[in-house]
Amino acid sequence: MSDYELDYDEYDYDSEEDEFEAYEREYQEGKRDIIHIKYIADGCETIKEVSAVLRGYADELDALDDKGFVLVEPIDNSHGELVKK
Repeated sequence: MSDYELDYDEYDYDSEEDEFEAYEREYQEGKRDIIHIKYIADGCETIKEVSAVLRGYADELDALDDKGFVLVEPIDNSHGELVKK
């Protein structure tokens, strides 16, 4: 387990649905997020378009980092889960 992953075993849930609702609430409250890095430049027709899209995405990632988000685990299959430390 990552230092930043929340330990759901410490909570007493009556069902898996309760656990899912708590997990979903953390996303809504801004404590968790998911990034998808695959396909972000789809549809670009020029190198300039690709570079602009990648720069914009890099700025978004920097903003998440500035807000205190960290990766729970290394990026896997182009997806990464973030948690606010």
